[in-house]
Amino acid sequence: MCVLFNWTGKAYKILRTSYKKSIDREELRNPSVCFLFGYDDENGKPLIYIRETEDAIQRLGDYISHVETVVW
Repeated sequence: MCVLFNWTGKAYKILRTSYKKSIDREELRNPSVCFLFGYDDENGKPLIYIRETEDAIQRLGDYISHVETVVW
């Protein structure tokens, strides 16, 4: 359970193909919750990977550099 009072969140949709255009956005260098969407190669069902991070754009770069193991 999570309760957040007086908190406003922002959501950014960054496609893998748009990652390099987003590197310089300072607002993406803050603590974040990342949602990565993709499909399971074995059964084709949708997958979601949820991760907390201190620097969203750096974390996305980590995922992109390991593209062969990432389903999003």
